Amino acid sequence: MFLFSPQVQKVLEEAGWSPSRSVPVTEWIKNLTDVGYKPFPLAIAILENLGGLEITPPTNQSNLFFPCKIVFDPVYAASSEFDRIKKWQEEHGLWLFPLGEYDPLFILMCSSGGRIFGGRESRFDLLGDSIEDALELRIFASRRPIPHVKA
Repeated sequence: MFLFSPQVQKVLEEAGWSPSRSVPVTEWIKNLTDVGYKPFPLAIAILENLGGLEITPPTNQSNLFFPCKIVFDPVYAASSEFDRIKKWQEEHGLWLFPLGEYDPLFILMCSSGGRIFGGRESRFDLLGDSIEDALELRIFASRRPIPHVKA
């Protein structure tokens, strides 16, 4: 379903991923909808394929920032963050659903349009136009996140 670069695919495979990987997400979705989140098909598909993974990016001298662990556990990352994410949705005109965390203070989120964002406190960044782009950025740190401008 997702078209990861060979380099990203290698890192994902080292974390236990495969292209046909599918994990149950019903419990995550229930817990998140109970606190107010509204899921959409793409976010569910990403979690079914990547949910539960802990990705430890390799580091090298060309990194523009330190690439930290990425954890695909949306309940742990965002179950108590609904008000913060709701504020970002309103400020940026987006429909967001949590996917997990990185750094570990940033929440990883998918928009209904497929763009991937990261946020913490007052910071809200565009990580990529797709999950493939976002993982390329977070794993290899070859470019910086783009601060997202309010709608």
